[in-house]
Amino acid sequence: MVTPARRYPRRPRAFPGTSGAARLAVTSSSIGGAWNVSWHRSIGRDSFWTPAHMAIYVCGVLAAIICGYLILINTFGRTPKDSAATVNVLGFRAPLGAFIAA
Repeated sequence: MVTPARRYPRRPRAFPGTSGAARLAVTSSSIGGAWNVSWHRSIGRDSFWTPAHMAIYVCGVLAAIICGYLILINTFGRTPKDSAATVNVLGFRAPLGAFIAA
């Protein structure tokens, strides 16, 4: 006899927008980095405003926004359960990776 599969309740996402934004940032950095290397090899020196550099800058801006959000939400809107997974730096609380990336 076959038993039905167990159904586990779906866990709510803690930070709904950060996962997609982080994936976009990593993709932007990867594409921009590869594009920039090929640009330098084929064209040579370039300016600050090339499309390859813009893709890399998007990664930096998205990382700053994500880390700032994580730091603020964990500092001012934390629960005791969330505090166990964070560290304290200059009075702000967040995951250690958010402080390193910021």
